[in-house]
Amino acid sequence: MSLLLRAALACLLGALAACAATPVATAPQPVASGMDPSGEIRTLSGRVDAIDNGCFADGECSVTVDGLKVVTLRGWSQATWGPRDPELVPGDRVDVRCRATDDGCTLEGSEDYFLRRAR
Repeated sequence: MSLLLRAALACLLGALAACAATPVATAPQPVASGMDPSGEIRTLSGRVDAIDNGCFADGECSVTVDGLKVVTLRGWSQATWGPRDPELVPGDRVDVRCRATDDGCTLEGSEDYFLRRAR
């Protein structure tokens, strides 16, 4: 759950005093590895193993990070996708925030998901 959503939830539950002191992040901050309590959002840092840009017609583009497949785009998709650094190459260190799937994770569904060069 994002910090903004947590802050809003705290306000709605009557924790008004906490609202003034709750920081709101402008961008998600990745952690070394983990899942949110719902099991839907995955955050990790790792090294790019492979990049597949085969989605330009109707396939699936992905970046493999430490053995985990991160789907970055599907050809002809009209869905909302989180950003991916187009300059990545195998060996780069990256931070990832994505929605968990059965076979890895995806940037599909939110602009808050990302795959970017580690800072």
